[in-house]
Amino acid sequence: MSEAVVKSPSSNSVAMQFILAAQSTIQGLNLDGIVDSSIVWLKIPLERIYKREDLPVARPCIILSPEGEEMDPTQGPIGYDDVVYRILCVFCSADNQEPTLQANLDSHLYWIECVAKAFRNKRVASVSTSIISSVKPAKVVMPEFWKQNTLAGALMLRFTSREPRS
Repeated sequence: MSEAVVKSPSSNSVAMQFILAAQSTIQGLNLDGIVDSSIVWLKIPLERIYKREDLPVARPCIILSPEGEEMDPTQGPIGYDDVVYRILCVFCSADNQEPTLQANLDSHLYWIECVAKAFRNKRVASVSTSIISSVKPAKVVMPEFWKQNTLAGALMLRFTSREPRS
């Protein structure tokens, strides 16, 4: 059995490359009402931030955070592993507990739709090991945020990377 060799990163990790690629792709969508500086990434999952004053960016915003990785050791060609990196993509806007569909639900749903389309069955060109990306729907409205006057919903972005075994 060989020993693992840990090297200092000379560039971003594969996971960080996907986070930055997702941020850049979403900024390139020019979503109406969301400025580029409000599309950010955080180290911690957004579920831990319940008060709107705790949000690190002005609303409306899109926050990306790493959700881990998975790998099926039976997948991938000989000498390679197919690793799936999961990134939570959360959409937040001011809501004031507005109970009808009239206020901002349509724009909220449109943002989710546009981002989902941008990552469905696509290869991320800026990440050399990228094979394909996919999207898993999550909550359209997160009740814990709505109680704090924020309309928040999410998608799980999934990026598959083919990486050589060491």
